[in-house]
Amino acid sequence: MRGTKYLFITLFLLCVSILVQAAGANASSLSLIDQGRELLSKRQYNAAEAKFRDAIKKENDPEAWLLLGTALNRKEAYNEALDALNRAKQLKTTSNAISFEMGCAYMGLGKYKQAYRSFAEDISYNTPWRDTSYLFCGISLHNLGEYRKAIAILSSPMLDGTEHSSNAYYYTGLSHLELKEHKQAALSFRWAEIHAPKATVLESDAKKMLAFVQNLINTEKKKRPWYASLTTAFSLDTNVIAAGDDVILPSNISNRRDTAFSPLLSAGYRLYQTPKSELWVDYTGGATFQQDLDQYNTLMHGIALRGSHLLTPKLIVGMEASYDYTWVDESSYSGILRLSPSISYRQRDWTASTLTYTWQKSDYLFDITNPALGRDGHTNTISLTQDVAVPKTELFLRGGLHQSWTDSNGGDYDFDSFAMSLALWHPFLFKRTRISGGLSYAWDNYKNRNSRSTTLRKRNDERLRFFCSLAKEFTEDITGFISYSRTNNESNIGQFDYNRNIYSVGITYNF
Repeated sequence: MRGTKYLFITLFLLCVSILVQAAGANASSLSLIDQGRELLSKRQYNAAEAKFRDAIKKENDPEAWLLLGTALNRKEAYNEALDALNRAKQLKTTSNAISFEMGCAYMGLGKYKQAYRSFAEDISYNTPWRDTSYLFCGISLHNLGEYRKAIAILSSPMLDGTEHSSNAYYYTGLSHLELKEHKQAALSFRWAEIHAPKATVLESDAKKMLAFVQNLINTEKKKRPWYASLTTAFSLDTNVIAAGDDVILPSNISNRRDTAFSPLLSAGYRLYQTPKSELWVDYTGGATFQQDLDQYNTLMHGIALRGSHLLTPKLIVGMEASYDYTWVDESSYSGILRLSPSISYRQRDWTASTLTYTWQKSDYLFDITNPALGRDGHTNTISLTQDVAVPKTELFLRGGLHQSWTDSNGGDYDFDSFAMSLALWHPFLFKRTRISGGLSYAWDNYKNRNSRSTTLRKRNDERLRFFCSLAKEFTEDITGFISYSRTNNESNIGQFDYNRNIYSVGITYNF
């Protein structure tokens, strides 16, 4: 049964005051008892035992028997310790440490019911070390299978801020785990890890148990046929367009600065599952509300059907079909239909390659009162991505190459594009914190002369984007984040030559 792991470590860390506060003995044996106490405080248990036995030979003193039982407890000789402690009790020891030491002996023998009674009795005496008795009462109840009662005892304010709080959190986590309350167990193990002394067995095992419970939670989520999350974010968006001699733009467009609030709901339901195959339907819905430029307010909905099938242990094929529909201030919209087959090959346990082809049909209407400004288009994209989980680290990398061809019934929008990207994820300095970042470069070569340029030049863009994000997981369900992205688009057409910075802060709640 779980629960005895840190018992003796905690016993050895007990204050020596338990021993020192024992009542004084008769003069004939006092010197030997004092010497034994000193040896006991130095953890020289064999030598201390010898001194207490010599004191007992001189005089049958109850305090000598109590301290002998204490020394035997520390040596893990629990049967002998219990005999000595019972002898001290029969001789009517005046020390209030007797119940505590008997509880330790019973616990060492696995007699948790008697141990619980002894520690409860010690608490009733209001001893200076009653916080330790609270801890051991909870451990005893845990080992008796009284998990709910154990949680109640271990959650006592008496243990807050004491040297035993990390052990209390640890055993609270074990009790929640036995009750299959995995989220509560994860939270308790996380607090145990935070409060445990650094580089100790307790800190290491709390971390291991936290990882174990999180795997259970993730497994439960995978078995669950649905998921849902809600993200809310506030952002500051600055956009500076170079413009140039070939085009003149209003200042509120060429030098734009605005704040926005963006709620986003994501949800999915698994329609089908076998050991090798899965089929999901996903929904994404969100909005962006601009503070100053409300003509850019957007409302977006998207639905997708995605599936995967395991051909071999290393080879996975997938397919995704999706449709996104976006309104901008009820005056313009875009509709995008995508079909994306893919194939992934896992070369090692820590690296995999994915080849994806995407066919996309776009329908844009920029002004509902002027359909002539609308356009349709088709885009074909081939992407090759490489995922690497760097061995013996917690660093995850993803690199990609992307080639696209776009044809449109609007001549300004026919172009070929080549892009490269690299992203990374890694734990940060603080617990349950992750940093991510990345770079991407794209080169767009347009096929026709651009109608927005007075010189009717063909448009060529080079786009460099950098992003970074810091995410903090507060609980299993709540994650906060801050992020920054910068896009530098260099174009030979002034209207498309811009720098854009977006600063965001938000929070995600997973249902």
